[in-house]
Amino acid sequence: LMFKVVHSSVPLALGLLGALSIIRFRSPIRTGEQLVHLLFLLAIGLSLGTGQRSIAVMGTFVCLLLSTVGSLDAGRKTRCFRLVASARDDDAFEDRARDVVAAGTLESRQSENGVVALTAHLELRGSREFSVLMSRVFAQIPYARVSIRPVEEALGGS
Repeated sequence: LMFKVVHSSVPLALGLLGALSIIRFRSPIRTGEQLVHLLFLLAIGLSLGTGQRSIAVMGTFVCLLLSTVGSLDAGRKTRCFRLVASARDDDAFEDRARDVVAAGTLESRQSENGVVALTAHLELRGSREFSVLMSRVFAQIPYARVSIRPVEEALGGS
């Protein structure tokens, strides 16, 4: 789409090159899907700006189709999380925390000044599994201090 819009105008192509070299994003583009969406949106904006509405309509349709297919597939993707739970050192806490993270793997156990911290690696599919996990955490170890964060794919996660 981008080439179709700028193929007949050298000044437009050079302007696009200059604009893309100046743009700075606040957050990095992490997936190829995000880059494809960004390029489609740029092509749609350029085509509307140059009066090529048929290309803009086609680009919009393709972009919406890709977004729909991507959102349907997102529920099946496995996301990795790191859960850290800490509380006063007692046997009940460790047993309950191990029951909560039974689906994951326990990475480490640290004990300092009478406080035990357990770190677990979890793989969850979709928001339903995440909400079930969080309800189990709050039901079984409500007195614990709990932190759960996604494992960054760029840093070696799956």
